[in-house]
Amino acid sequence: MSAQPAQGRAPGITPSKTVTISLVGGVLKPSIDPVPILAGGSVEFINGTTQDILLELFTTRNDHKVDVSVYVASGANAILCNDPTDANRNCFYNIMSYPSHASPNDNPSGGHTIQIGSGNEGQGDS
Repeated sequence: MSAQPAQGRAPGITPSKTVTISLVGGVLKPSIDPVPILAGGSVEFINGTTQDILLELFTTRNDHKVDVSVYVASGANAILCNDPTDANRNCFYNIMSYPSHASPNDNPSGGHTIQIGSGNEGQGDS
């Protein structure tokens, strides 16, 4: 039995922030950067381009990539969720076209940031 693609947004997840990815002057750009969220929050990325993309994630120190990336098809979305116990941190990422023609060493650090605050989602403003 083959896997079927998901339809629409996962039930029960309302993103704290929504970021639309656009192509500006030939460069993939997020609509918000940095993206502030509270601990336990989430960020929805909407691919507003005609090309498939990868969200390339980096470590907290922003010194190397993690072993997986998030694929977002053209016109689709993905939601990244934060663990409520991980507050006052930054999550670094790059946006790349997929398939990418970049070497694994082309991006030693993430150029965009999700800023995770100290409050808990649902308690006050971010």
